[in-house]
Amino acid sequence: MNDDWDDTVAALPGTIDLEEPRQGRAYVVVVRGAKVGQIHPVSSPDMVIGRAAGADLVLEDEGVSRFHCRLRHTPGGVVVDDMNSRNGTYRNGEKVVSGMAPLEEGDRLQIGTTTVLRFTYEETADAGETPSPDAHESVRDTLTGMYSRRYFVDRLQVEVAYALEHRSPLSLLLIHIDRFADICASQGQPFGDQLTTSLANHIVEKIHKEDIVARLAAGSFAMMARSASPGDTFMLAERLRSSTAGLTVPGATGPERITLSLAVGSVSELRIESANDLMTAAGTALHRARSQGGDRVVLCTQDLLREPKDRIKV
Repeated sequence: MNDDWDDTVAALPGTIDLEEPRQGRAYVVVVRGAKVGQIHPVSSPDMVIGRAAGADLVLEDEGVSRFHCRLRHTPGGVVVDDMNSRNGTYRNGEKVVSGMAPLEEGDRLQIGTTTVLRFTYEETADAGETPSPDAHESVRDTLTGMYSRRYFVDRLQVEVAYALEHRSPLSLLLIHIDRFADICASQGQPFGDQLTTSLANHIVEKIHKEDIVARLAAGSFAMMARSASPGDTFMLAERLRSSTAGLTVPGATGPERITLSLAVGSVSELRIESANDLMTAAGTALHRARSQGGDRVVLCTQDLLREPKDRIKV
């Protein structure tokens, strides 16, 4: 296995690390829906969330009831109670019912149909100090303006849980610039940054507005398609590949030809139980695309995942 692929594996882990539980003031962070990135302290003794003006946290979402749910402080921690909402409240994909354990660091609360909040604690010297959004969520990648890897990983967990429960379509597309490490070594890191930014703009121009796209690492991107079939996502990947194939970018030592390796993994086509499973499956297909010389799209299948590991190594 080459070093370049090792770098990609590091950026696309088989397991998604969550933060260890912390002590301190409780907050919720908007990670999906209107006002993404906003942070709201969980007021004591309770915090009512809903669409009505009288709620403690007002969410501009038609799927949210006027008084949707309550976050309540107890001796054991903060618990969530659904307030007979129309569309229900979900914790990490599980419908909230009476008697659930207190919320834990990193728990996702789906409020209605589109809004998702992340529960977190913040250690601060001043309990009354509200941290900036960057303290919890770096929503945007500073180089490209795409969503950040952290935000994408968080969002993927929520989307996969929802897709599995509701049997709704969800596909993950991984994109890698072929020979990116070699290009940066020969042309310099500033050139690599310029190439990354140019390709990020190219990807954003080609995808649908409702798709969620992020920069995962150097030369690597990812996209979630929530309403597209595996075939539709594969065709989008092929359009990205063909529109990029043959492009050359001037560099210090001459023009560089740019090609992409792409992989598609779909919840509906694979036996997966978590976002980790989907990321690992798509990563296996990306490995296959790169091991065959790049400049191609590979759709992950159960047959590919069953192949002996030595069959998919470089």
